[in-house]
Amino acid sequence: MPVQTRKRKAPSPASAPDEPPAKKQSKQQSKPAASQKNDTTPNNASAPQRTQADDDNPANPIDYQTFTIPGPSDKAKPIPCESRDTGFSLDETLIFTHGAGGGLSNPATKLFAEGYVSRGEESESSIVCFQGTMNLPSRVKAFEAVFQHLVEQDPKRTFAVGGRSMGARAAVMIASNHDEIKRLVLVSYPLTSPKGEMRDGILLELPAEKEVLFISGRNDEMCDLGELKRVMKKMEARTKLVVVEDADHGMSLGLAGLGLKKEKKDEVIERVRRETGRVAAQWVEDTENFGGGWRIEYDAVNDRFVLGGKNATDDESREVSMAESIGADEVAGADAEEVEGEDAGEKKVEEEAHEKATRTGTQKVRRKRGKPAKPKDANSANQKQPPTAQAEK
Repeated sequence: MPVQTRKRKAPSPASAPDEPPAKKQSKQQSKPAASQKNDTTPNNASAPQRTQADDDNPANPIDYQTFTIPGPSDKAKPIPCESRDTGFSLDETLIFTHGAGGGLSNPATKLFAEGYVSRGEESESSIVCFQGTMNLPSRVKAFEAVFQHLVEQDPKRTFAVGGRSMGARAAVMIASNHDEIKRLVLVSYPLTSPKGEMRDGILLELPAEKEVLFISGRNDEMCDLGELKRVMKKMEARTKLVVVEDADHGMSLGLAGLGLKKEKKDEVIERVRRETGRVAAQWVEDTENFGGGWRIEYDAVNDRFVLGGKNATDDESREVSMAESIGADEVAGADAEEVEGEDAGEKKVEEEAHEKATRTGTQKVRRKRGKPAKPKDANSANQKQPPTAQAEK
């Protein structure tokens, strides 16, 4: 399993890609990486590869690795994975997956993972993200494969599971099958389907031994906060909720009426997505002392985020400046169009997936707005259409 106990500084620009920088031992020794534990690697798995992608802030170095693991079947493709950790003693790792319309490079997922390990020496955070298809059953199988692989690599380690949007549903399903999984981090859980159906059944089936953290936007059209709170009261599992003010399903902020330039809006959106990861890591590390009624709110006047909870202590209820959280020189610069369109894109993908699953087997091609397909040539326009096409008219 790609878990390290050593800190490393960002390599200098002159360093060759195949010459990793020298590493310094951390204060507390832990287990070696999985790639070092086993001499054999499955044919369709790859050894971890390190990059300096997350070492832009030398004051907060982390260990970042990319690798693949075997798919859930012989015919399945290897599963791409990324791991991040702070290089200290790590007892629990979060396995996390993206939504229906995203991937490992999706800003909402990538920035959450970066935020999860952004507290540096203050934390012992470790996260493994994996990429799957937009099909929910396939995602659950991939989740199972990743979980089993990591357990085999380090049997003594404990694992929390989580995801955003459809990935959150997959996390609930995998946790239901494993008593040893105690904690779940559900970001933008899609409580209501595009057809208006409630998706609370799997949540209500979680046993009392489980602990669940919901992170939801105030303006999430797929998860009404009032409905979510009612479901939380019915759940046997212990639950906590973090509300992100002004955020939608994709964790984008409206920021209306603030007079912010587009570049500044993109920066703030990046910041709030990282902050959700930071809060999730704090909950996983110290679930018992995590207060209730938490919220994340952007203070445009002072250009900072205010975090607090109704049960929070003075130390927990804090104000975080942009420089404090992400470093004065650390701005990821996610593609502006991708940031703006992600929320709508994810909802569209889920709607299309729902329609694809419910339409009949004879409907092989989806026509836009009921218009027939263009004929291949002039003669084909006069040819008799098949019965299915006539029925569609």
